[in-house]
Amino acid sequence: MESPCPCGCGRSVGFAARSIAKRAVYIASLLAVPEWMSERAERLDSREEWTTLLHLGQYYRNTYLAVAHAEDDALGDSRAEFSEFRKAADGWEARMLSVARRLRLQDDEWCATWRGASYQVRAGLPAEVIAADETVPDAPCMFCDRPAGSVEHLWPEWLRKHFTDQIESTAPDDARSDRLRCELVRTIDRICAACTQGWLRQLDDEVIGILPAMITGDRMGISPRDQAVLVRWATKTAMLVAYLSGDSEVPSAAREYLRLGAVHEGTQVLFGHYDGDARILTYDRDLFHDGIHEQPVAQWSFVVGKVFVQVFADPSRDRPPEPAATLTDSLVALVPVHDERIEWPPPGSIDDTTYDVVRHGTT
Repeated sequence: MESPCPCGCGRSVGFAARSIAKRAVYIASLLAVPEWMSERAERLDSREEWTTLLHLGQYYRNTYLAVAHAEDDALGDSRAEFSEFRKAADGWEARMLSVARRLRLQDDEWCATWRGASYQVRAGLPAEVIAADETVPDAPCMFCDRPAGSVEHLWPEWLRKHFTDQIESTAPDDARSDRLRCELVRTIDRICAACTQGWLRQLDDEVIGILPAMITGDRMGISPRDQAVLVRWATKTAMLVAYLSGDSEVPSAAREYLRLGAVHEGTQVLFGHYDGDARILTYDRDLFHDGIHEQPVAQWSFVVGKVFVQVFADPSRDRPPEPAATLTDSLVALVPVHDERIEWPPPGSIDDTTYDVVRHGTT
């Protein structure tokens, strides 16, 4: 199903292209930051630096639009290249958000003129762009067939508060904190009010009793019921991130299982203890061929505090994949749910030197 492109160009685009175009709109709202800084820089080298950052942001904005409008086939057809491009754009966004936050505290004129980062169209997009609403009324919910509701945050409120408190205790120029600030403001516009206020809210409420202790590294026992909650929450999160990253729609079979309190039988969810320093709240997408599918299958790897999570979901499978035998000390497979409580954390841990090995070697 196609709907109007959120950049206001008048084109009709699919859901994946719409998500990509919204990133261009978001970056456009941040271009005011390097513009402001370049105009007020006293030193020539500083002015040149901010002008370069302005041009870089314009490049990210224009490239996202070109991919969304199918005008950049080279980048749009290469998932690896597009992933690297997206990470670079994320870094630019994080830096602009960090500078904007400091300007809010130090520059009254800035506070009076800048309306904040937004997915709504504003000045800064190409000339043909016109004003557009933040939501498209006829876009269906990604989990059911109801119309999508208001824009919601990707991460639940309790988790955003936990990491916001952590940011406040770190140095303002800490790179990880800048990336975290960018992540905490991510939103999604494809969930209906019934799902948001119903099973999704219940799931987020249920995981509050389990995940906070895990992300701070506490030792604990996880009951079979809590394991099932973790599996559903991780799978839901992977589906949301997949949509934001421009992947295809959630298969109807997978979303029906999730809404009804389970996960599809082709799903595997792995949990491990992250003991590194480079990540706080991050995710990576990987593709692989298993000899069955013509198209590569995606899996998602998350770090949430001290927790490593990996989700694989393939509705064409009739059983979950098994983790590599060499990683059983570091990862706990929660599908199927264990009959007894499991001890957390597992014997082995995942640090920054072993992260990629674990990430690529589990299925």
